[in-house]
Amino acid sequence: DFIVGPLLREAVGTLFRQPLPVRVLALNHPDTGEVPPPGSAEFGLLPDAEGAQAAERMLSLGITRAALIAAQTDWAERAGRAFRAQFESRGGSIVGESRLAESAFNYKAEILQAASAIADSSTGEGSARIAPADAGIFISMRPQQARLLLPQLKLAGINAPVFATSHVNAGELNVALDRDLNGVEFCDATWLFSPVAARPERSAIARELASANGVGGRLFAFGMDAYALLPYMDWLLAHPETYLDGASGQLAVDSFGRIHRVLTWARFVDGIAQPVQGALDPLPIE
Repeated sequence: DFIVGPLLREAVGTLFRQPLPVRVLALNHPDTGEVPPPGSAEFGLLPDAEGAQAAERMLSLGITRAALIAAQTDWAERAGRAFRAQFESRGGSIVGESRLAESAFNYKAEILQAASAIADSSTGEGSARIAPADAGIFISMRPQQARLLLPQLKLAGINAPVFATSHVNAGELNVALDRDLNGVEFCDATWLFSPVAARPERSAIARELASANGVGGRLFAFGMDAYALLPYMDWLLAHPETYLDGASGQLAVDSFGRIHRVLTWARFVDGIAQPVQGALDPLPIE
């Protein structure tokens, strides 16, 4: 009745250009822009979607000026472009941006290039400068780079709140290293932080399968959601404004057959990633 897959963007695009004798739930979004045939859908873990949701999160908190710092990778660049597009389309402004080379360790020049405009010149007790309340920093990078960047931001006297894509979260407990990420908010799959109805607990799966630990947890959440979506595909396609609770986020299908995820927001506190208040509340069903 249904084919699930393929996983590569190029393969999804090629498949959607063919006449399909059976409906498909593709596990990626084609770069070339093909839309699923009627009755089929596409589902993926897009960095672009995370960048756009980070922009919405910051704007909802009253942040209208942002510095953008990203790794020099394709996925980080895509997240950064989506963040910029969403942030500026809603009236926000990007005050500076920079890219971090993988081999670099000293980010002084990149920090000044991206974030010097959001540091207030006034000083309180001590020498740390306080960023204006309407300013924030968006980052898209792996934990290793973020753990180097955050202390250097503080040394530069830039204390604006930092928001990130899921890539900043290694997906496993490492308090000693992740204390450097304290205060960073990021969007990620719900299953990494909390039980999800009709899904097994992550801790139980991770004890049996090592590949469900770390960042592999996101792929497990994605796969479980793909399986869980199948009985609801007709209903979701007929009701594009409704949501289904999923392990990788709250899931909805638009009129083009693209499945979108609304992710959970978490924050590093004492080196541990914890959901922010209200992050796990269900969205209203329209």
